[in-house]
Amino acid sequence: MSAVLCGAFLLLAGLAAGQGLPPGCNPDSVGEQLAQLGLSLDENATWTGPVRRAEAQDVDFAFYEFGNASGPTVVSINGFGTTMAEWGPILPQLLAQDSRVFMFDNPGQGLSIDYSNKPLTIERMAAATVALLDEAGINGKGASKPVLLGWSMGGMVALSMAQQQTDKWSGLVLVDTAAGGPDMVYPDAATVEALTCCNGTEANQVLFNYSSPSGLAGACTFDVGAGWMSLALGEGYPNATTSAAQAEAAYAFEQSNGTYTALPSITLPTLVVTGSDDLVIPPENAQTLADRLPNAQLYEIPDAGHGAWAQDTAQFALRVQQFLSSPEGPAGPPAAPPPEATPTRASAALPACGGLSLASAALVITMALLL
Repeated sequence: MSAVLCGAFLLLAGLAAGQGLPPGCNPDSVGEQLAQLGLSLDENATWTGPVRRAEAQDVDFAFYEFGNASGPTVVSINGFGTTMAEWGPILPQLLAQDSRVFMFDNPGQGLSIDYSNKPLTIERMAAATVALLDEAGINGKGASKPVLLGWSMGGMVALSMAQQQTDKWSGLVLVDTAAGGPDMVYPDAATVEALTCCNGTEANQVLFNYSSPSGLAGACTFDVGAGWMSLALGEGYPNATTSAAQAEAAYAFEQSNGTYTALPSITLPTLVVTGSDDLVIPPENAQTLADRLPNAQLYEIPDAGHGAWAQDTAQFALRVQQFLSSPEGPAGPPAAPPPEATPTRASAALPACGGLSLASAALVITMALLL
């Protein structure tokens, strides 16, 4: 375990130093997408409003709250070893058109400071997030009950929150994640080797399905968007100590049967999302969630890897918005994405962080925990 984590952190350092964008990636592409969708090109991301802070369970949390105050609240829970920047500038703005978006840094990561001496576990992160939402006035009562949207490790936190206090939420969106337990499917040996060796190129290839044009485009959108938002929000590199603790926490979660056993009792409407070619948390894990959660629908994104939501962000946002408007709604294929808007602003080049991999590098460590 420790040797694998050591290799992963060496890879993180290499990626953070900048190993180049994915093949064919145009750093201006995110700006072009924003313009086509009629979204803000503000390089300072002032559409998020000011950063806010709240103390809960010995954590000084940093968070943003923005969007359509009359719509449902979506709580975005980051993946392993990453910050709020991982969501980029496209998805939060799309969701904010019809929803109130709440995004934050996990304890000890990014702008959130963890003062607790307690071990970091998925269950502790879940309890701290519940306390944060209470402090922020998102108290899960009546029509204001939020939907929890968690990606990768964030999906594990969302599941634990639902297990701890089911009645506080109106639904779950679980993206590229797993519940652990006896049916857990782990990455194969070749994937693990790619994630823990070399200079980072191999890792990005398995995180985002480089074998398809849409996979390459998704990697570009994710890497450029995360690097740009990190600059806009003033986020630093992922905290290595916290990342190591998160790795241990996720590994313990996956080895436990607790949440897996509890799945049939989580009756919340749930949208389970997976990439058909996710090598990191293989899609069989999403099928397990869909089979064991009594009110779940499965949405598989073709040719997508672990960053499935970034592969076609507008389509993913549309599917989530459909779910939010009618959580028990259609289980069939999602509707066609809206037509591209005619750009109303000149396309601007978003600043590219030579470390596209500010976010994707941290995902590499997430896979080290699977050994």
